[in-house]
Amino acid sequence: MNASGNRAADVVVFLEPAVAGARKKQRSGLDFASAVVALARAQFLAGDRAQAVRLLDEVETFTTIRDSWLGVRVSELRSDLARQNNDSAAELIARQRAWQLLHDRLGDARPQTARYALRYAKALRTSGEMDRAVALERQSRPIFDQTFPADSAFRR
Repeated sequence: MNASGNRAADVVVFLEPAVAGARKKQRSGLDFASAVVALARAQFLAGDRAQAVRLLDEVETFTTIRDSWLGVRVSELRSDLARQNNDSAAELIARQRAWQLLHDRLGDARPQTARYALRYAKALRTSGEMDRAVALERQSRPIFDQTFPADSAFRR
């Protein structure tokens, strides 16, 4: 941990040279994209939202995101950025994209799909789309509750 106690800043210091080196070699591939998304998350947590957005834009410009989990990570970070900017419309779009990626790949019965469905439902509620939110919650809540105990980190 650095002198200020900011672990995210430590991660940034660690990841920046790795991403810079990979950027010189190639700007495609899952390894590069994953490293850039990890750096974007660290930048966000360290308080540099503008750099996080630039990094996500870079990944989406130079990489075709074919990996569902990478797409989910990008969408989740975009939703966190939108929430911090009080942009509920952008947050809703990003939450929907994260859920849709898992829904299409894994189906509705999987716990991770249910987890992201509940996040999307919360965004739907915020946007006033109560009927859609209730339907999604009704479908996903039992799967989520059965899988993740009350003290699970996945409930945060």
